[in-house]
Amino acid sequence: MAINTKIKVFNFFPYECEAAEEYLNDMARKGWILKSIKGPFLTFKRDKSKTVRYTVDILHRVSEFDCKDSNEALEYRDYCEAAGWKFVGQRGKVQIFYTEEPKNTLEIHTDEKEKFRSVFKASLYNALAHVVLIGTWLFYIYTVLFASSPDYTLSHNFALLTLLMMMLLVLIFGVEVVGFITWSIRANRNLKVNKVMKYNNYKQIRIKRSLPLAIALITLISMICNTSDMPVVTTLMITFIPVIGILITRLFINKKRYSRNVNIAITLFGILISAVLVMSIVGRGISRAIINIDNNKSQNSVELSLTDFGYKEANNSNPYTSFNESILAKRSVYFSDDKEHDLSYTIFESKYPMIVEFNADRLVKTLNKYKLNIREYKSKLPSGVKVYALNESKSFILVYGNRMIDARNNFTDMDDEKFLSIVYDKVFKE
Repeated sequence: MAINTKIKVFNFFPYECEAAEEYLNDMARKGWILKSIKGPFLTFKRDKSKTVRYTVDILHRVSEFDCKDSNEALEYRDYCEAAGWKFVGQRGKVQIFYTEEPKNTLEIHTDEKEKFRSVFKASLYNALAHVVLIGTWLFYIYTVLFASSPDYTLSHNFALLTLLMMMLLVLIFGVEVVGFITWSIRANRNLKVNKVMKYNNYKQIRIKRSLPLAIALITLISMICNTSDMPVVTTLMITFIPVIGILITRLFINKKRYSRNVNIAITLFGILISAVLVMSIVGRGISRAIINIDNNKSQNSVELSLTDFGYKEANNSNPYTSFNESILAKRSVYFSDDKEHDLSYTIFESKYPMIVEFNADRLVKTLNKYKLNIREYKSKLPSGVKVYALNESKSFILVYGNRMIDARNNFTDMDDEKFLSIVYDKVFKE
């Protein structure tokens, strides 16, 4: 049974309009005629009887917040149809036309400088939006990796997946912005010396399109392996709710002919609702993950407890313990308070010592940022064991090999050297 309909994903910047033309004309030569465009989704119908040529034009006067058939767009389409071009579809500022008589149809644009200004203005909006998103993602990456100790992020698969996704998005959107800047400089230089303005061809943007495919594959593999702390359904909802929200908002705007300001308000409201839903799902997922943590493991599974320091825990004591493990690191938290003595610590370990060093470095720098006066402590422990101390609170950070511990000596009758010796023997030596 022959397939008569194809849906292709093809996303492009306005300055890549000629690459889009090349792609559409190539599809037409193979007998596939474009019937509609909705966002990055192009629908083709099989029809080998037509000889079609496409042109992808940029109308910078329309706004991303205008409805699909705004007055400016309709007026421009009438002008193009008078020149022999038939309208196919629109995506934002992009207008796609076709003709069945290429030889008898006039070009829409004959002035290269005018076309450059139109394409540049339309692309600039997308580039600035990309820069804002890149800034947001970079701020998130900085916050979880550098603004504080990253032990929680590094020991949770879901947090690692989110971090990886952010990095890939920065890479993908960064390539787009750099590509636009490079094109605009070259095109402007060519126009000044009356050379033909060059646009990216289909081969060039096809290479770039491999990056979004990579992020999609990583997401799919992560979901199949189900290594995250959140269920697959939750991850899917977090991923697709913003997309669905944008699509619904766009469909509503196109259906109604409100003013641009009203459409902006509707869009912002849609984004707000989507953000609230995502945050609600993330919050519930994190709460569920915390509840599912084994908070009361037996004493045999705790590496360091009050008994190791010669104290007996009260019968009614209920130490808090938690354990998290990712593909990169493990994190154990312990806290016991029986009114007479208390012990609290966090153990972080990884099979990659550089990750342990990185976590320790960030923890020390974060504490120093808050003026807690962290300094290296010269202990009697074996050489190679790094010890950092907070004089005021008798807190210590020990780093050795693929492990580190952040512990506090709250025992009034125990000197620091004995405390450190016990910690070393139980955490690093055994």
